[in-house]
Amino acid sequence: MRELAMGFFDSLFLSEEPTRIDEALKGVGPCVTTDMNAELTNTFTREESAFIPGRLIADNAILAFESFHFLKHTMQLLSREVERRCLYGVRVCREAPSISHLFFADDSLILCRADRKNAETIKGVLDLYQDASGQRLNMQKSELFFSPSTGVIEQNEVTQILAANVVSSPGKYLSIPAVVGRNKTMTFNHLKERIWKKFKGWKEKLLSYSGREILIKAIAQSIPTYHLGLFKFPSTLCSSIEGDLARFWWGYSGEKRQIYWVAWEKMCWSKQEGGLGYRDFESFNLAMLVKQL
Repeated sequence: MRELAMGFFDSLFLSEEPTRIDEALKGVGPCVTTDMNAELTNTFTREESAFIPGRLIADNAILAFESFHFLKHTMQLLSREVERRCLYGVRVCREAPSISHLFFADDSLILCRADRKNAETIKGVLDLYQDASGQRLNMQKSELFFSPSTGVIEQNEVTQILAANVVSSPGKYLSIPAVVGRNKTMTFNHLKERIWKKFKGWKEKLLSYSGREILIKAIAQSIPTYHLGLFKFPSTLCSSIEGDLARFWWGYSGEKRQIYWVAWEKMCWSKQEGGLGYRDFESFNLAMLVKQL
């Protein structure tokens, strides 16, 4: 067990002695000024000491941690290569700005042209980062994704330089597909399937209408909320999801559905107007998208 545990963590965290630090910090503005450095190097007074009842010893290091965090996230190695025209990002349209990289909480996405020049530039930046920080990249967990228009020769050339795995789909991030094509109905159909899977786990025959109302409002309608705030859903997909909600509300037996005594549109009215206050998904989608303006 000890060897298995050590082997697992060794594959997760790879590091070595840092080098080339000065080269990596070229062009990066100083974050700690002379006055800040003087304050940081001063001797702690009794009031600032960590050895006071009710105070953590880590409280004195907050400023240093914040400074290091700021330094880490202002490493403009990729931006510097873009300014030198050694790295070309992608544009969603002609007038849009070029995007070369996106950094998330625990993931990094680098966007570039599929050619030797861009691949060698990225390779150089990654090598410089590894040498300066002492951290090693795990290329087994790194992936390459090419657009359908990229030729086989270009793909092989870039893959040979970066030595990463090639995937046909970039997968998902925060349950959202990294690439959303024109057919959004197919892209987000998994949400409809997820809602219906929830319905199959509930026995509507054993639930009162009040119980069904709570389940629909609290669980089923909340599943696609995050996605509705980012993308404009097709009307057909919204209608299909609402159809599944109505099917659960009125009851179903296998593929046979019950009679719908009231239209779903009227059930979306507020209770003061005689409805049940369900969401109109298309209207809710537009309301969520307005927040982006």
